[in-house]
Amino acid sequence: ESYEPGKEAFTRAKDLDMKNQSRYAELAQFEAQNGNISEAITLAQQAMSLKSNYSDGLFLLSQLHVANNDVASAIASTGAMITIEPQNPLRYYQLGVLEMSRQNYSVAAQALEQAIARDQNYANARYFLAISYSELNRPDDARAQLERVLELNPGNADVTALLSQLNETG
Repeated sequence: ESYEPGKEAFTRAKDLDMKNQSRYAELAQFEAQNGNISEAITLAQQAMSLKSNYSDGLFLLSQLHVANNDVASAIASTGAMITIEPQNPLRYYQLGVLEMSRQNYSVAAQALEQAIARDQNYANARYFLAISYSELNRPDDARAQLERVLELNPGNADVTALLSQLNETG
């Protein structure tokens, strides 16, 4: 019931400001929120065609690809974001998590290591790096990462349990 008026408003804003990539991205987000992922991807791609280094658009496109179960395209979008924002640890973290979803633990570990190189206190990146290391049969490295996560988040039950499991099973 509120979809049509909303779409009309976002489309009108886009049509009045056709060279503004943000208008396409706003409409893409609206379409995604209403379950129209393929339409949202098309609009996000149109935003990117207006400004190829539009990092918000690349991030949106990456999220849309994940929602569409297209991890390869999400990884490509994330790689493009890294090119634009090479010092942003979040972009490397995103790449690492995406690579982990494909069980590509070696590449995931490299990306997560880059995230940590840019932010030593990035606990989430360290946590996923520990999992990658564990999958790569590097239990000592995994243990070191989990111990650092515990220093950053004392008393975290999930990390404590994972560390205990790693200590028991290697």
